[in-house]
Amino acid sequence: LGARHPNFTLNKGLHLVGNGTVIEPQQASPLSFVQIPAGQRACLSNLQFPIWANLGSSYLWGSEMLIHGDVRLEGCSFSTMYGAMTVSGGNVLLRNCQLYADFGGDPLLVTGGVCSVIGTTATGNDGLQVYMLGSHDASPGIRQTGGTLWIAHSTLIGGDIGFMFGQPVLSGKPALLVSGGTAFVVDS
Repeated sequence: LGARHPNFTLNKGLHLVGNGTVIEPQQASPLSFVQIPAGQRACLSNLQFPIWANLGSSYLWGSEMLIHGDVRLEGCSFSTMYGAMTVSGGNVLLRNCQLYADFGGDPLLVTGGVCSVIGTTATGNDGLQVYMLGSHDASPGIRQTGGTLWIAHSTLIGGDIGFMFGQPVLSGKPALLVSGGTAFVVDS
């Protein structure tokens, strides 16, 4: 891929290779879908999914990705407003990726399938309460509600508590929050 590419739907086994390619979310539809049919495999390498701003309207939005199928992500970075990535099924590998949720939501949400996280950093957002902008709670580095999660040689950071006028008002979150499924963590 070239230097920039719009968000996308990938529904067949392809290897998308970027050289730091920036995936530009569309304001009306910031979601990229990766839904790979059985028997096919997809790989996404060296892609960036950043936050975008329209300074004229003071509006921010970011890429989000929904993944289902046999998918490998290598060297990709995600920095989004309301949650970076949801793994809903299949066999997904994240290797040497960076995931951040900057204004709420989860950097990685695993609801089904098998998700392996190797050499990856997942950083939850910090809670915030501001008089004019409202508030949002902190998020964990990774949240799991189903499926199987394997984590090795990775850094997980939960979001910190929110402050208003120097007083804590919102709770912080753990690095990994498991409410369903099975998680295995090694050397992380």
